[in-house]
Amino acid sequence: MINYRVEDLRGFVARLERTRVRVDPIHEGPDAEEIGKFTHLRDPDGNRLELWEPSTGV
Repeated sequence: MINYRVEDLRGFVARLERTRVRVDPIHEGPDAEEIGKFTHLRDPDGNRLELWEPSTGV
């Protein structure tokens, strides 16, 4: 899996969805304040990608 760090996860996901890219729901569980928010998607070859917006403390 390849992990990409992004500044605005919600905005990035919204842009992807406007171009019909399927993205998993954003994970914002109880640990989100500590590690941040993330989501997953697959590239055209089926490789799993993670988009991660770190918490402000990371």
